[in-house]
Amino acid sequence: MWESRAINIYLNDKYCKTPEKLYPKNPEKRARINLMLQYDLCSFNPAIVGYMAPILFAKKDPDEEAKKKLADQLETFDKMLEGKKYVAGNELSLADFTLGGSCGMLGIVGYDTSGYKNIVAWRDRMVALPGIKDIQERMMAAAAAMQSS
Repeated sequence: MWESRAINIYLNDKYCKTPEKLYPKNPEKRARINLMLQYDLCSFNPAIVGYMAPILFAKKDPDEEAKKKLADQLETFDKMLEGKKYVAGNELSLADFTLGGSCGMLGIVGYDTSGYKNIVAWRDRMVALPGIKDIQERMMAAAAAMQSS
């Protein structure tokens, strides 16, 4: 298995003592989570990678199209979070961790998301979860080492 979203679902179902907590069996709740997982896979993450790739691999600024795609996706995601505590509603789900990983990548290149109040509030809630801040710090350290090499 190679797709991270599928791996997350598999690991949750196989090893979590209460797998329904992050990926409920309720069809409506699961559909909202699946929607956000697919949004990340098809729209959000590609815009982030399209913005970051030139910076990380070619040591140059992204082109205007990549900048616009990312700004559009951040605006869309910010609107999706309006009135919600987490990405698929008011309960933490697998989609939060997936989108959190995608969003966290922006910190690697120093992208400023402070203009997106719902994203900032959601990110703050995510970073407050046990272990997340440590993971984020390790990711940033690895990225810094990669950029300096």
